[in-house]
Amino acid sequence: MKAATQGLKDLLATGQFVMADLFTFTLINATVVRLTSGDADIVSGGQTFSAVGPRIERSRAHWKIGLDVDMQEIKMYPQSTDLIGGLTWPAAVCQGLLDGAIVQVERAFMPTYGDTSNGTVIMFAGRMATVDFARNGIVLRVNSHLELLNVTMPRNLYQPGCVHTLYDAGCTLVKATFTFTGTVGAGATKTSVPIAGTGHGDGYYDLGTLLFTSGVNNGVSRAVKQWLSNAALLQQPLYAVPGNGDVVQIAAGCDKLQATCTTKFNNLANFRGFPYVPVPETAV
Repeated sequence: MKAATQGLKDLLATGQFVMADLFTFTLINATVVRLTSGDADIVSGGQTFSAVGPRIERSRAHWKIGLDVDMQEIKMYPQSTDLIGGLTWPAAVCQGLLDGAIVQVERAFMPTYGDTSNGTVIMFAGRMATVDFARNGIVLRVNSHLELLNVTMPRNLYQPGCVHTLYDAGCTLVKATFTFTGTVGAGATKTSVPIAGTGHGDGYYDLGTLLFTSGVNNGVSRAVKQWLSNAALLQQPLYAVPGNGDVVQIAAGCDKLQATCTTKFNNLANFRGFPYVPVPETAV
């Protein structure tokens, strides 16, 4: 059952009201974007939902008992002047700014347009799943939070590699300790970013992460496929070529092997792999 204020219930009983959808996008970098499908801005809960931006609509919602993962399809029709994080919406999608974003959809029932004193009803909430480009817009598919229940059981498996994620609570390592802040050198491309002065040789930042904190790629993060000759070779290309002198942060990665945990991180006490488990052919 959807929660609603008594004022909203009374308004719905009259059958005389106007409606608009309110969309809240919370990106993984903590940026919050609020849009409305209405013709003018709407203020709800002290927050302004902008009508000046990409036109937006959603698929019909449905509710049922059970644990099936619901999916909401949101269509956006951005113009070249509609920006998010200083980028056009298509560019932001290409750079992954919407990956993992949390989306909440509310519906405002108003006696007159803009009057949200009776509150809103949450129609859907979930996490970004996929993003596709249509002929004249962007199609966002959002899965409900029930997808978080789709986890492998048992949680931990006996395997040679460590089951911890690097820098998580089980690993205990502090990411800042293994992160170098530097600047982009000359000759950068969309897939190769030279960084001088890290003090570490080939392979050290393999499987790590590279985060831009200035320049045209500000806020963009990429996985490092290989660290070779003081240059980070990226797993996915950047949308724009970095400028000489752009500030970046590069963090060391881990291949989850016992030797790496011992020699690179000096963290053997927290290694959670099982490299000595015999193969099935010899386990009898």
